[in-house]
Order: sequence, then C-alpha cells, then structure tokens
Amino acid sequence: MKALKSTLGLLLAASLVFATGCNKNQNASKENETKKTITLGTQEGTKYTNEYFGLELKLPEGWTIASDEEKEAVFQTGQDVIAENNEELAEKLDLAAQRTLYLLMASKYPMTYEGPNPNVICIAENLGLLGSASVKTGKDYIDITKTGLEQTGVPYTFSDVTTVKLGGKDFDTIEATLDAGEIILTQKYYATVIDGYALVFINSYTNEDEAAEINAYMNSISFK
Repeated sequence: MKALKSTLGLLLAASLVFATGCNKNQNASKENETKKTITLGTQEGTKYTNEYFGLELKLPEGWTIASDEEKEAVFQTGQDVIAENNEELAEKLDLAAQRTLYLLMASKYPMTYEGPNPNVICIAENLGLLGSASVKTGKDYIDITKTGLEQTGVPYTFSDVTTVKLGGKDFDTIEATLDAGEIILTQKYYATVIDGYALVFINSYTNEDEAAEINAYMNSISFK
C-alpha cells in the first residue's frame, strides 16, 4: 500500500516539476495575460465543467473525486519520494505548485484503497509565470515534462510524442511507464495551450481494462 501511494504521489509531483529546468523568469508575461478569470471549475455528479477553458467531461460512474486535502496529501507523498532521489529537484516543487492549479483528480477506488487504483488528473499550468518563451505548444510542455521525469532518478521508459484530438482540439501526448515491481504503471500525458495556460490531463493505469475505462472518459471531453 505504501509503495503504491508513493508511486501515485511521485507521478503527480513529478508532473509539477516539469518546467523548473527551463524556468528563467518568475515574472508574469504580459503576452499571456487575459481578461478572463480562471477557476477550478465545477463538479456535478460525474460531470466536470470549466468555463475558462470551455471544457466539459464526464468521469466514469462510481469513481471517487479527491478533496483538496487528498490532493495535497498525494503531492506531499510525491515530494517526499522525490527528495530521496533528488533533493535539489524536490526543493523546486514549491515553485511549481505556485504555478499550478489542480482542476480535477479522481480515482476508480477511494484513495485509501490497498491495490492498483487507476486515476485521472487535470491540471492547468500558468505559462505567464514561466517566461514567454518557455512553452508555446503542447509538445513544448510534453518535452519538458519528460526531462523533469528523467531528473527524478526514477527509471521511466517513454513512448514517442504523438498528437491526438480531444474534443476537437489538438493535444500532444506521451506515455511514461514505470516498473514498480508488483505492478507496471503507465502514465499518459496530454497537453495543449489555451489562453495563457497549459491544460494537461494525466491518466494512470496498470492494465488494458483500466486503460479502456479511462479512454471512455477521455472520449467524453468536449470544448465550447
């Protein structure tokens, strides 16, 4: 159970580290400022909407939505695990957290479940706080994510970067796979840039059945 929780936390925390290697400017970029106000979105049953991104999706029936406290606990677990491998990188997580909004985190079973637990995460990264030249496209984000994951010292293997359509929008995507001994965990990242933010989906699963269930949720994504 501890190993699985640490793995989940590590994956979430590592996803927040992605930009620390190229971040040269902590000041907000004027290019990315917008009059719209971003929010965490709203959840009604299995339906999630976010007006800022014009996003709507439907989670699988019966899945558990993480509370803010549970999100924080997962992040802290990941930070602790990363610190064991790369203390300098762990210290940068606080900066990454300031740039990131945790829009949604859900899992098939409660966070206390003692076993493989497929999960989905949606985050928004404020690109204005990275400097205007850092990330222009979803692929830019994916490339830096890969670098950040490699810096954790965890033995990931990666697929090639490809582009897919989600709700009519182009998302760049990559798979990161980790052999955790008892399980082989696959994490799939999807990223695009919308109105000054990188909108990112991170899906984690351990087998084809779990992947199929998550794919159904991804196919529900739509944009206004």
